[in-house]
Amino acid sequence: MDYFASSFIPQLSEKDLLHYRLFYGDLQGSISQCALPDIQECGTSPPAFTQDTFLKIKQEPDFDMGATIVEMPDSDSDTQTTSSSPVTEGRKVVQFAEDCAVCGDKATGFHYDVASCNGCKTFFRRTVVTGRKFVCHKNGECLLELDKTKRCACRACRFQRCVDVGMNANAIQYTPSTNLTLSIARKKLKRQFSTTSGISSTTSPLPTIDGDILKRIGDVLHVELKHDRLRHSTFCPFEVQLTVEDILQQQPVFGEADRYPLVQKWPVKFIAPYKMEYKNAGMKFWFYLDLYLAVEYLKTFNSFNMLSTSDKLIHAKHMAMATTALSASYNSFLKGADTIVYPDGHIPFSSFPFRVGLEGVLQKSVVNPVTKLKLDSVQYALMKAILVLNGDATGISQEGRDLINAERSHYSTTLLKYLQNRMGGAEGTQQFGRICQTIVLISHYVQNHRNYFTMRRFNFFRSEELPPPCRLIQQTVGLLP
Repeated sequence: MDYFASSFIPQLSEKDLLHYRLFYGDLQGSISQCALPDIQECGTSPPAFTQDTFLKIKQEPDFDMGATIVEMPDSDSDTQTTSSSPVTEGRKVVQFAEDCAVCGDKATGFHYDVASCNGCKTFFRRTVVTGRKFVCHKNGECLLELDKTKRCACRACRFQRCVDVGMNANAIQYTPSTNLTLSIARKKLKRQFSTTSGISSTTSPLPTIDGDILKRIGDVLHVELKHDRLRHSTFCPFEVQLTVEDILQQQPVFGEADRYPLVQKWPVKFIAPYKMEYKNAGMKFWFYLDLYLAVEYLKTFNSFNMLSTSDKLIHAKHMAMATTALSASYNSFLKGADTIVYPDGHIPFSSFPFRVGLEGVLQKSVVNPVTKLKLDSVQYALMKAILVLNGDATGISQEGRDLINAERSHYSTTLLKYLQNRMGGAEGTQQFGRICQTIVLISHYVQNHRNYFTMRRFNFFRSEELPPPCRLIQQTVGLLP
């Protein structure tokens, strides 16, 4: 597997391609196979990949760890419609004999194993799905007077009452509908655009954000929410002999993300190398976990699920390492770090002095170039999709290559139009070019992992210090078939 063969080819419509040429420079090749301009010859200065002050972007608290929270749409109003309220013509309201066990209002059915009203049902579901944490400012005294007239006064006590009466979080089935993903995207875009001002009237006309693009943005944001949830939860799948094939054959774990409780307090960081007993103590092998989630991430794309078994295996092995590098680097950027920093504070290769210079390179990963981009969560999620939808791996069938590249084209167009709406035509197109250049850089960077683990394989280090890496790592760096 030759990682240097990886390249990113933005597949854009003729109109978008002309727009790109106008603001960023000419592209070599045909419209259907246009390559990026050479990094040294771009119409604008390429990002300088040097150490610099790291941007700390404002994030809404989620999981108590600073991850981005995506607002969930209210499927039910918190003010309930009772038998005395007017009902929309044609809508049938089923009366339920019991009262809501949480607030005492009229129950509409058994929701999550408990008789409850729509308001408390929706509140419980939203709180569990988003991982929100609330604090009572009256030391829990609100519970004593919580009823339907005061249920909105304290969310901490309302959620505690939901738990006390037996609402079952595991009963929540969460699959995003089209309306949900559109709502997620609209709310995120509204929040992003509200911070943008001063776009010149001379800026070129902005493309319209249509429903398909909004849905695509909502989809990737939803997937990232699940990815973050798994990273910050008790999910720990480490197995020495687990292979890429094994992960591909398993049920998608992203759909089960909410079943894993969030870690309330991280255990003491382990001393490398990672051992199986660390897993039993709740310590995560972060590099392994991110590789595992990178393979799982592929399962969220329609084109990947349509591939043959052999094409899936080739594509997963080829792209998992690059996806891991981007994901870990972006999350480190959010922490304001200049090296990889995992959720528990662990920094790779920090247990001892570097044995070889490559360890220093891998510790920094691509944090610096990713930081230079100053990505918001929408840009990051779309960039990650474009990165992983690269059909250039040697051995993929032409049919599989076409499927992957077609879906990548949709995400490329979505990112370009989002950037032009967010930043204006010229600056948005330039940012698109910078993101494309960084994708190429990441594809080349992963060769460092292959070189490092090749050195380990041939016992460059003392064997008692570094045991042979697990099969998943060896497969994704090309050392095992």
